[in-house]
Amino acid sequence: MDHFNHLVKVFDEYRLKRDVFDKKTLSDELAVLKKKNFAKRDELLKIAVDNLQKHGFEVFIAKDKNEATDIIKKLVTDKKKIVKSKSNVGKEINLTEVLEAQACDVKETDLGDWLSVVCQSEEIHPVLPAVQLTEEFIVEKIKAKYGVEIEAKAEAIAAFAREEIAKFIAAADVGISGVNAISADGALMILENEGNISKVTRLPAHHIAISGIEKIVENLTETLHVAKCAAVWGTGQDWPAYVSIIAGPSKTADIQNKVVVGVQGAQRVSLVLIDNGRSAMAAKYPELLNCINCGACANFCPAYYQLLEKFGYKYLGAKGILWTAFNESLQKAKEGNLHACTLCESCGLNCPAQIPLPQYIRHLREDLIKSGDETEGNKEMMEHVRKYGNPFGEVKEGEIPDKLYCC
Repeated sequence: MDHFNHLVKVFDEYRLKRDVFDKKTLSDELAVLKKKNFAKRDELLKIAVDNLQKHGFEVFIAKDKNEATDIIKKLVTDKKKIVKSKSNVGKEINLTEVLEAQACDVKETDLGDWLSVVCQSEEIHPVLPAVQLTEEFIVEKIKAKYGVEIEAKAEAIAAFAREEIAKFIAAADVGISGVNAISADGALMILENEGNISKVTRLPAHHIAISGIEKIVENLTETLHVAKCAAVWGTGQDWPAYVSIIAGPSKTADIQNKVVVGVQGAQRVSLVLIDNGRSAMAAKYPELLNCINCGACANFCPAYYQLLEKFGYKYLGAKGILWTAFNESLQKAKEGNLHACTLCESCGLNCPAQIPLPQYIRHLREDLIKSGDETEGNKEMMEHVRKYGNPFGEVKEGEIPDKLYCC
């Protein structure tokens, strides 16, 4: 498929939708909000855990991905039918693979994730994981997998997917979701357009939410600002179709005003808060923790357009490369094409949280060199500087250098 032209068209349409909003005001407010909460992150974490537990959540804090998956495996020990909504943190900790290794039947419910499974395609975008797949390609894969022919139109594909996904959710024992923001006064905020997350978090008896520790904000008003920015920069909408505030398991007091837990919604809600390199990130590149996972940093990135899921690792784009250095290793960040970044600054200009991504990429390259891992091109360039006083080597007057280097 000609993914380049397809992506250009998709993201040009997205840009036109996004640019009708007062992005500067929204971005400035988000940056201030994030900076304030970062300064008191330890205090907010303690307050949030206390209030969440008071509201009936089971709260677990995991220092790394192994501890996180061990906690989740224990939570689902006797529950084998699991439905998931899209979760970048879930991908970060290899959650699906871990649960499948434990003989769990794990089903994706987000349309993009479901299409990626059906089409056996890599997810290529944080918000639009199957954006590169055309209608014609999708219906071919549906026919091959399900033996049915449907019209090559988005509406027909969505209708077929709705029926298939509904079957998974109705039979599930556990629903697992990510979280967009956590209010320190004791609630989770989750946004979506499709409605699958509402079902995943309510229909199964047990809802497990997973989140990085950086998503805690002071109050519900601030969670709604995160939701607004995620919609504008994520898809060019003014608001997502659904914004859910979850403040514990379902309950009622309709019988003699006695609180009964577990009514029409989840009977049990567990929250797993994950560090997995975030504390180290806070010390080195603090503003990275301001990310709201909107995917805007990749939308106009020339390296991403060429490399797609190969530009980054589990998280994509410049942000993904930087997070990989802490979630995985500096070497993994290099393998995720750290040096493919052109430093064009598109990612920084398009970040609603005003994260200095290009600056951090430069620093990460410096860290790699300090670790003793230098590219051959850089070694050659520096040798030329030392020997000839320029990066190109010996160049005669009137000639063009054989190689041109970029920082």
